[in-house]
Amino acid sequence: MRKTYSALTRMTALLLVLVCVLGLLPATALAANPSTIKMDDCAYSGTKYDSPALGECYMHQMHFNYNGKSTMGFCAEKGKGMGWSLKGHTWGNPQPISDPTVKTMMAYFYAHSTGVFTDQAKALGVDDVWNSDYTWTMNSWTQA
Repeated sequence: MRKTYSALTRMTALLLVLVCVLGLLPATALAANPSTIKMDDCAYSGTKYDSPALGECYMHQMHFNYNGKSTMGFCAEKGKGMGWSLKGHTWGNPQPISDPTVKTMMAYFYAHSTGVFTDQAKALGVDDVWNSDYTWTMNSWTQA
């Protein structure tokens, strides 16, 4: 004898199947990546310089959104597009800077352009925050 099921029973069974299938997916697959960098804006100073490695380069300040915080950044991907061509572009899996010289230069730049200093820098009196014009100049130095 063949048994028939009501529409309510079938819908309940279908809902349970969907819940079981969704339970198999890893939760991180549906989560937003907190380690994402997105270029928000790019400003150009009108200045350019000649680089032995890169040729003619234009001075720009790029601002990126990293984990919900806007910060100034530099060349995103060496050898690829730069400046306005990257506006709105997103990168995942950022890597820390490993070169000690670049690490020092970047720490120096960010401390003086943002006003975030270590207690030691404050104690030594080397905690001057640069004005926007000088930040552009030092941006050139760091970018070069």
